Amino acid sequence: MDFIVNIENSQKVAAAHKIAESLIQFGFNVSVRELQWSDFVEALEDGNFDMYYGETQLGADFDFSPLLLPGEENLDFGDTGNVAFRPLIQSFLAASTPEDISYTGEQLNLAITQLAPFIPILYKRYAVYSQMGAVAYAEPSQSGIFHNFQKWSIDLMKLN
Repeated sequence: MDFIVNIENSQKVAAAHKIAESLIQFGFNVSVRELQWSDFVEALEDGNFDMYYGETQLGADFDFSPLLLPGEENLDFGDTGNVAFRPLIQSFLAASTPEDISYTGEQLNLAITQLAPFIPILYKRYAVYSQMGAVAYAEPSQSGIFHNFQKWSIDLMKLN
């Protein structure tokens, strides 16, 4: 198996080697190919790999479409997207009650575990949860939850 990883992040490279070592112990023939970013992207776009260590960040709406559906605008590297996910994603995004969100989320999760061509390794959440109206001007970003913290306004009277 040709396992590609972007060489510019030492933690990802170390993780890729650890994954490869584990697979080798189970009898798989795995070699890690460390690539510069441009070569890594080219290999992804050309499908020149068997497995890759990648990262993506979902939008605030938790729309899994870029990862799971086929298409040129998606993250469907290796042409592994599956249209069977479309109704599950649509139901999940349309859910409005906590019960519906829970149920449709469970159905989507079950399908992902059974059909998806990837394995989630780590999940990060950059979000701020507070009482409605208690925090103003908060702008969490992909690089840090406390982005522009000095501009935040917190109304302690609205926190329960």
